[in-house]
Amino acid sequence: MPEHGYDPRAELEWGFETIMCDRDMNSHCFNWIFWQANISILFGQRPFIAAGKLAKIVTSKLAPYVDSPAALDYSTPNMYSDDVMQLTRWHIHYSRFWKNSTLLCDFRWADLFNTHTPDFHGATGSEKAGEHVFWNAVTGDTMSLADGLEIGKQIWALDNAIWTLQGRHRDVVKFADYIYDQPFTKGELLPFYFWPCRDEKGEWQYQDVMRRSLDRDKFEDWKSRFYKLEGCDPETGWPTRTTLAAMDLAFVADELEKNQRIGKEGQGA
Repeated sequence: MPEHGYDPRAELEWGFETIMCDRDMNSHCFNWIFWQANISILFGQRPFIAAGKLAKIVTSKLAPYVDSPAALDYSTPNMYSDDVMQLTRWHIHYSRFWKNSTLLCDFRWADLFNTHTPDFHGATGSEKAGEHVFWNAVTGDTMSLADGLEIGKQIWALDNAIWTLQGRHRDVVKFADYIYDQPFTKGELLPFYFWPCRDEKGEWQYQDVMRRSLDRDKFEDWKSRFYKLEGCDPETGWPTRTTLAAMDLAFVADELEKNQRIGKEGQGA
């Protein structure tokens, strides 16, 4: 189900994460940008923070995946970039652990930006107030934000192995035809969909990203690069033994191999 009010032709991370996982992603780490910017514009007000400043703040917290404001550039020329892909991967791994496993509040976390702080920086990434502080206080652990992301990556790999056993192949990881064939012209929530974008001169602005569709070939290439970074065989989307073994999941590789669904080696990152 690619839509939940947030069309994948407009809100890229929502659509890309959903199609690479198992259902409506329904994780609001970046979705708050939609609400903050679009509600301001709806009431004829200037958005709470300039688009370029917002992109810089948010992406500064996505290490070690990416540290470039381009990751939050949802303009049409940047839709299938490596930067947007890394933002997508960060969000998948973050949600798999910090939200779906530790059960931190979806609306509260990730606190990437915060309009109640003087510099708009949120708690995520902070050594004093980040997600790991709460985890460690309860468990006595010494977890870091990055440690949790690594566990989230392991969880996605296990999930992908289960989907593979159920018959999943990259050839079925596709949106409905209308997502490719029809421009997004009617939103369920608002008649526009503003998002941080860079124009042809590289200047940042909130730009309406409706009236576009996804490109099949470019998205297929995006998928191949995504699978490589996740250590999967890009021809099938299946995990490789090397990737699973490195995550202490060799027993999962055994099960995939027994069912002749193990990815080819040497294809991933």
